Amino acid sequence: MNSPQTPRELVVYTDFICPWCYLGAAHLKHSQETITFRTRYIMFPLHPNIPPGGISLYDLFGGYEGDIDRRQLEIRGRALELGLKYKTRTHSYNSFNSQVIGKGLAKVGKFEAFQDSVFNAYFGEGEDIGCPEVLQRLLNDLSPNHWSAYKMINDADLKASVRRDWETAKAHGVYSVPTYRFRNRYCAGTQTSTKLLALLRDDSTENA
Repeated sequence: MNSPQTPRELVVYTDFICPWCYLGAAHLKHSQETITFRTRYIMFPLHPNIPPGGISLYDLFGGYEGDIDRRQLEIRGRALELGLKYKTRTHSYNSFNSQVIGKGLAKVGKFEAFQDSVFNAYFGEGEDIGCPEVLQRLLNDLSPNHWSAYKMINDADLKASVRRDWETAKAHGVYSVPTYRFRNRYCAGTQTSTKLLALLRDDSTENA
């Protein structure tokens, strides 16, 4: 049983280019408004081999245009229902640089604010979230001239931290995102706030 001094911790495995993570983050916010719990984010390599400058969705998924277009319409509909922006995209981009910055900002409690900005830039505006100039603008929006995107994405310790996250996800048997873990129970895929609250309130779950 958790005590008031020991908040529950939800672990979220995520990637900034995952549309289901984008939707899941909105549901998670609703959960955070209902009960108190910590959230720890572990970065996941959804498409780590996307080249600089991005790749078309059709080349990335190797599917028919109609299939990809239908899927985007489905995701867009769900996003709009949650009050999120969603621009029909033609390309996907490498998220490693944004993950590196995210790990740095997590140290100062700014991960979720940065995540919101990255999600909006990628899904709402269709921007390249691997581009240092885009990332610098997002950092400036959080705190003008406080952080250097160039320095952060070239920080060896932060890059190593992201790669450790990738290895942690693999070691935990996580192969898709979003995935949520509370103690020793895992839930894969976008979860509504109702399901997340049920997970967090399940005191029958043993400590991992």
